[in-house]
Amino acid sequence: MIKVVFTKEALRQYHRIPPLIREKLEAWINWVEVEGIDFARSIPGFKDHKLRGQHEGQRSVWLNRTWRLIYVETEQIIIVEIHAHKY
Repeated sequence: MIKVVFTKEALRQYHRIPPLIREKLEAWINWVEVEGIDFARSIPGFKDHKLRGQHEGQRSVWLNRTWRLIYVETEQIIIVEIHAHKY
């Protein structure tokens, strides 16, 4: 079983996100911890994908059309950032 943890900054951001976004994030965390990261990546609505450029080595997950989370996969999943995506 893989564990999901937050960086200090991501934890601060977590407490500021809207409740519905927090619920979706908690559902994603549950799927990762119970079913595994491969299962969570297979859920189309999250649009899990690799990032490039300054975020090389990190991945992004859509929480909705605006909100994203960025994470790194090591022996655990580390949520690095949660933010409203700027288009």
